[in-house]
Amino acid sequence: MRKAVLMIQLAVVSSSAMAETPRLIPNPYVNYYGVGANTCGQYLEDREKDRKLSGIRGSFYTAWFKGYVSGFNQFASKQVNVQLEHSTVLTYFDKWCRDNPSGTVVGAALCLTGASGGAPIDFACKP
Repeated sequence: MRKAVLMIQLAVVSSSAMAETPRLIPNPYVNYYGVGANTCGQYLEDREKDRKLSGIRGSFYTAWFKGYVSGFNQFASKQVNVQLEHSTVLTYFDKWCRDNPSGTVVGAALCLTGASGGAPIDFACKP
C-alpha cells in the first residue's frame, strides 16, 4: 500500500514538473530520423565544419527540412506554401540552435514551419 501511494505521489510531482518545463522536442513519443534528430550542438558542430570545408553538411539539413515540410503539409490543416531557400533554412537553424543549445534540429524545423505559415503548433517557439 505504501508503495502504491509513493508511486501516485511521484506521478503527480512528475506531471506538474513536466507541465512547467518547456518542451525541447515537439513530441517525445515520435521517432525522428536523419539529421533532424541531431541535437543543436551536433548541428552547430556540423555547420562549423562546413565553414572549413565544402558546405555539404548544410545541404543535408536543408534536404531533410524540405522532406519534413512535405510530411508536415501532408497532414496539416494549414500548409507551408513557400519554398524556403537553402540559405534561409540554414540562417534560421543557425540562430535557433544558438538560442536553444539544448534543443534539437526538429525543434528548429517545427518553429521555422510555423513561422513560414504552417498550421499553429503546440510548441514554444521563441520569435
